[in-house]
Amino acid sequence: MIRNFVLIPFLGYFDSSVYLSQLDFFVLVLSTVLVAAGGYVINDVFDSEIDAINKPDKVFIGKVISVKNGKILSLALSGLGVILGFWVALKTEVPMLGMVHVLTAGLLWYYSFIYKYMFLLGNVVVSVISAIVVFMIPLFEPALPMLWRNGQPEMVAAIFKIITAYSVFAFLLSLIREIIKDTEDIEGDEAQNCRTLPVVWGVTGAKITLIILTTFTISLLGYVQYLQYESGSLEVFGYILLLIQFPLVHLLLGLFRASEKKDFTYASMLVKGIMITGLFSTFALYYWG
Repeated sequence: MIRNFVLIPFLGYFDSSVYLSQLDFFVLVLSTVLVAAGGYVINDVFDSEIDAINKPDKVFIGKVISVKNGKILSLALSGLGVILGFWVALKTEVPMLGMVHVLTAGLLWYYSFIYKYMFLLGNVVVSVISAIVVFMIPLFEPALPMLWRNGQPEMVAAIFKIITAYSVFAFLLSLIREIIKDTEDIEGDEAQNCRTLPVVWGVTGAKITLIILTTFTISLLGYVQYLQYESGSLEVFGYILLLIQFPLVHLLLGLFRASEKKDFTYASMLVKGIMITGLFSTFALYYWG
C-alpha cells in the first residue's frame, strides 16, 4: 500500500518511475514475511511455558510440533527470508541492504530468549522492527538515490518525510500494543521471572505509561491533521479524525478504566484495528492528499 499509494505516485509526479520490478518487490515482501514468521515460531518455542499459563488453548509448540522441530522450522523460515532479502539487494546493486534481513532475524531471535525478559527493551526492539519494515520500501528502491544524484533531492526528501511519519506511527502503535500485551499476560510473565514493564512497575505503572504514549500519539496525529487542514486536504483531515483519532481517544478512555485481563485484550484488538485504518490512510492520501 505504501509502495502503490505513496511511493509510485510521488515518483510519477516527478516524471520518474519505480525501478524495482513487481516481481522483485513481491520477493521483498515474501522475504520480510518469512523472517517475521521465523521470529514468531522461535518466540513460541521459548514462550511455551508462559503460553501454557496465559493462553493454554493456543499452545502450538509441544503439542502440534516439537520444540526441536520448532527451532528447525524457525531457522528454515528465517534463513530463506535472509537469502531472498540478499537476492533483492543484489537486484538493487546495493548488496549490503541484505543485512537488514540479517539484523531483523537476529533481533527477533535475541528478543525471544533475552530481550523480552528485560525491562522495556523487548518492547522497544519489536517496535523498532515494525518501523524498519516501513522504511524497507524506500531503502530497496534504486530510483530514489538515482533521483538524488540527478539533482532532485527535494522529491526524495518529500517521500522520506511521509514514510517517516508512517514509520513513527508504526513504532508508537507497536510499542503501545506490546505493553498492553505484557499487561494482559502479566500472570505468566511473573511466573517465568520476566522483567516486563507491568511486572516491574505494576499494572498501574503500565497504564500510566500507556496513557502517556497514547496521548503523545494523538498529539502527533493532531499536528498531521493541522498540516492537512492548512493545505486544504479536508478529506484526509476527516479520515484521520474519524478512523484514527476517535479510536485512539476511545483507547485512551478505555485505558483509564481498564482493570481486568479482558479490558487489556480488548485494548490490544483495538490497537490492531487502528494499525489497519492507519495503513488504509494511504488511500486517502492518494485520492485526496
